[in-house]
Amino acid sequence: MKIMIHLSLVILLMVMMVYGVQAESAKLSPMNSVIEWQNKGDNFYSVGLYDLALHEYEKALELIRSAGLQFSGSFIAIIWNSKGDALNKLGRYREALDAYDTALEIFPSFAVSAKNKEKLLESFPELAHIKSVKDAKSANYSFRLEKCKEIVRNYYDTHIYQIDNYDCDDMTLDLSNQLKKEYINSKIAIGDIDKDITYPWESMHAWVIAEYEPDKWIALEGTGGYIVLAEDNPRYYQGWFFDEPLEFKKYRELRSQLDDEIRYVDQLHREYNSTNMSQNEKYSKAIIIKDHTEKYRDLEFKIIALSQGINWENSDIFNISTRKSTFF
Repeated sequence: MKIMIHLSLVILLMVMMVYGVQAESAKLSPMNSVIEWQNKGDNFYSVGLYDLALHEYEKALELIRSAGLQFSGSFIAIIWNSKGDALNKLGRYREALDAYDTALEIFPSFAVSAKNKEKLLESFPELAHIKSVKDAKSANYSFRLEKCKEIVRNYYDTHIYQIDNYDCDDMTLDLSNQLKKEYINSKIAIGDIDKDITYPWESMHAWVIAEYEPDKWIALEGTGGYIVLAEDNPRYYQGWFFDEPLEFKKYRELRSQLDDEIRYVDQLHREYNSTNMSQNEKYSKAIIIKDHTEKYRDLEFKIIALSQGINWENSDIFNISTRKSTFF
């Protein structure tokens, strides 16, 4: 946790430092401004802020074009290549290919761009035949779907499912993180893929659904390394869905507490029904049963609220639906 906070602070300070010198950048000569923006782009890229890096590279290239600045071909090609790298990281593959091509047009012997282009075409050979912006968007969606398949397949090949040690919950969290790194929107799902259930705490499985195209989702089964289509098993698209891993972790914590309480109440009932107890003992036991029954009902309410994205501290249990969500 301390490492994550430290990294976040480093990134925040970098952003503040970069934009804190904007006024000074305005005082620089056009050529120095280009160098300044290139450096900012490189700094953003190095910490994974690819959208901000792209913005800086585009500013540098636009100033070179509009001011007719006389930089060497190799220098301009480096910026175009960096722009291509940022686009590639953002999943805008057709645009990335165009950026690499431009770098090579300016500086034909630029081996870095040639290698980047080669790798991109190896991964997505269809790119060579895409011309229009519409086709590019369609291709990006197709590539994103293929990336989802690749992520879940590679993940399965390198991880071993182990009940009570490394199970579907752990795999789901890992897959969600990998999709996030690829800028693919995803949700963590809980439910039962074999039968219909009514309540979230009846869930027997967890998996991920990824949005490979606006409002189009695909289910990723981490324990098997494959995707599941809605027509093959619609239950993968019905259940309770969490936008953030933190919500899912909170659900797991509440679910564990609930399971413990239910087991304890069952044990209390068995003791209560024992013929070896006196009336006074049964009365005391009944009070304990009542208290713990209320406790696990409260945990059920919190799980329902969490699964609906509701803050239970400010909610009325009777106004919260237990309904499942559906993604098709």
